Amino acid sequence: ATNNGAGIYTDNDEDVEITDSKFIGNVAADYGGAIGSSQSRNLRITNSEFFNNQATGGSAIYFDNTEQSAIVNSVFSKNSGPAGYEGAVITGYDNVDLTVTNCLIYGNKDRAIWSDEGSN
Repeated sequence: ATNNGAGIYTDNDEDVEITDSKFIGNVAADYGGAIGSSQSRNLRITNSEFFNNQATGGSAIYFDNTEQSAIVNSVFSKNSGPAGYEGAVITGYDNVDLTVTNCLIYGNKDRAIWSDEGSN
């Protein structure tokens, strides 16, 4: 396990595309079981699967101060974190610009999406 983004971690990166990928059984001690993204721009996740990932915050994906990002046509199942806002499957914190479109989110331990600047 790593502290953040056990599968992939982006920090100050631009134009990151993740397509047709599977993230299974990743464990992060802190944030982003599968993916952690901090101060990045144009992160796009398409046609990907997130299964059985774990983290304290953002059991599958954690975004922090990330601009113009999108998750499209992806599946999230059996991801887990502690109960409460940070245990959400997709967590956005501190100025996150994120669009989630046509995703299937089911069978996870906590809520689907949480952002400190919006509602579920």
